[in-house]
Amino acid sequence: MECQLNQSSITACFKVVEKRRASYEDFLSELEYLLGDRLLKTKISHLTEIADSPFYGKTVIDFNNDSKARVEFYKLAEEIIERVERNEEIT
Repeated sequence: MECQLNQSSITACFKVVEKRRASYEDFLSELEYLLGDRLLKTKISHLTEIADSPFYGKTVIDFNNDSKARVEFYKLAEEIIERVERNEEIT
């Protein structure tokens, strides 16, 4: 998915990044440099339960109540809601 940066819209950019690769830190540093405070702080781990949940006809939230993915998606939702309530630009 291509990301477009602009002043008036909420833009989401989903990118699977392998944290064990040396380029991960460079990629993250570049995003932080380009986006600054507009970059969401919450990170979603690359977990099998994210890929498995649709197979069972469930969302990540409904798939496993004790999952790390569920917690991370809730944190992401909370961060987005908080920023929207403060009327901040989200990229």
